[in-house]
Amino acid sequence: MSENKSSLKSLMTDEKIRMMIIKGQKLPGIQLIIADIDKELGTVGGDIQEALMRLDRSSIVKNIPYKGAKIATPPNPREILYINKQRKNLESSLAVAVRENITVSDICDLEELHQTMLESSNDDFYHMAVEFHH
Repeated sequence: MSENKSSLKSLMTDEKIRMMIIKGQKLPGIQLIIADIDKELGTVGGDIQEALMRLDRSSIVKNIPYKGAKIATPPNPREILYINKQRKNLESSLAVAVRENITVSDICDLEELHQTMLESSNDDFYHMAVEFHH
């Protein structure tokens, strides 16, 4: 049970750090110092270390051995074009696969969520986008 609580805290810490980066509160190249993040978020080092390892796997943070963690540099325009091309191909394939299982109710739910996303603040948009694509 305590392992689940620790894991949940780590996931919440991951989300808080991710949002700080997305909102520009932590900029690319900045060293992430665990003690400073502890103070900012009111968390403990173990949760932060787990969160930084997860963020490293998603390429948001770079963990450098014996030096700590830094916020990764965003992709350059050429990389963005490549990522978008790959994403378009993947999403097209998935849309074809999904059409056999999607219901009218599912489509209505997606349209409603999309409309809410258009009317939302930037703070809510990330979470709604994750929900929309889920």
